[in-house]
Amino acid sequence: MGLAYDSGWVPVASGTIRASAECSAFSQVQVIIAASGANTNGTTAAGYAVGAGTPVPWNKLTPNYPTTPLITGTYTVAAPTANLANIYYIGNPVSGSANIAGWVPQILYVSTVAGAASWARVIISGK
Repeated sequence: MGLAYDSGWVPVASGTIRASAECSAFSQVQVIIAASGANTNGTTAAGYAVGAGTPVPWNKLTPNYPTTPLITGTYTVAAPTANLANIYYIGNPVSGSANIAGWVPQILYVSTVAGAASWARVIISGK
């Protein structure tokens, strides 16, 4: 898999990791959310942005833009427990793995913050 984003290890004192990766060239994406230390109260979220599938119903009082706005949404992910990693897949399913979506978005967002006395890391890769 090709690396799209790696935050490196970030301590709780440095605040939230806000990862953003362009994924439109991938047919499968792997998301690794890792914790080192206690990670007692780490919080994690993930979302996406994709091209709109239907035109916006503009009326006569609004401009007729040639493109439509992005559709956004969320994925269900969780902060890992102490000294572990949660691994998720998007796109082609991997047997026995946590597949959170069947198609790859244009842009993938992941945010996480380390728990007390912990470090956190986000790695996004694709193929």
